[in-house]
Amino acid sequence: MVIVTIVFIVSFLPYLSLIAWRVVKRQNEAEFLSDAGLVLFKIGSRSWLLNYSHNPWLYGIFNSNFRQFSLDRCVGGDELGICITFI
Repeated sequence: MVIVTIVFIVSFLPYLSLIAWRVVKRQNEAEFLSDAGLVLFKIGSRSWLLNYSHNPWLYGIFNSNFRQFSLDRCVGGDELGICITFI
């Protein structure tokens, strides 16, 4: 699952770099960033959360058992080709 590792690194790298920058700068970001910069900083500092939302999709797409189950249920599951969902 190399793709899972790549997505983790890409989603965690902005957070890591911004926190390291904050430690090196030794100031609160509100003191030296503009309003737009502060918004981007807040978004970047929460980028690690993207990994949690991407993981279910990645495992679902790249897992052959899940893919086969989806194809069986949604494409050839019944005569009309309607997806059968289980709750």
